[in-house]
This record gives sequence, structure tokens and C-alpha cells, in this order.
Amino acid sequence: MRLEKPLPFLIEDLTARDLRVPHGAATTRANGTTGIASIVLGATDPARVAERYARLRERRAPEVEVRRVERDGLLDVRFRD
Repeated sequence: MRLEKPLPFLIEDLTARDLRVPHGAATTRANGTTGIASIVLGATDPARVAERYARLRERRAPEVEVRRVERDGLLDVRFRD
């Protein structure tokens, strides 16, 4: 599958997760966030983007809300604390 705007890029890591993902004290952020709670994408063709993103969800991609807008792009990111 080829990703098109406004979908994000993908990276396939071959390195073991415990070597590339921080753990313990390294996960503490000064602002208290613990991750991403939600993402909202704007799309000129939200049905197409939602369908293509659903295919990424099969690979454990996070939930994303897609809204109709005049220009593709990121609308909002909320962080978990």
C-alpha cells in the first residue's frame, strides 16, 4: 500500500524494541505526558483517507479521527498525561 497525504509515513524497525524504545526513568517527561491520546487529520476526501487508514489499523496503528476540510493536514494532537 502506498501512503498518500495526509497519512503519516511508516518506519519498519528491525532493532529489538527494548533497544530503541526508552523505559524506566527515560520515559518521564517534564510536562507529565505519557503518550498521544488522540490525533485529528483533515482531508479533502475523508472517506478515502479513513478507508486507507483502516488498512493501517490492521497493523496496530493508533486510532485517528478524519474530518472533511479544504486542505489536507494535521488538525489536532492531544497528549496523554
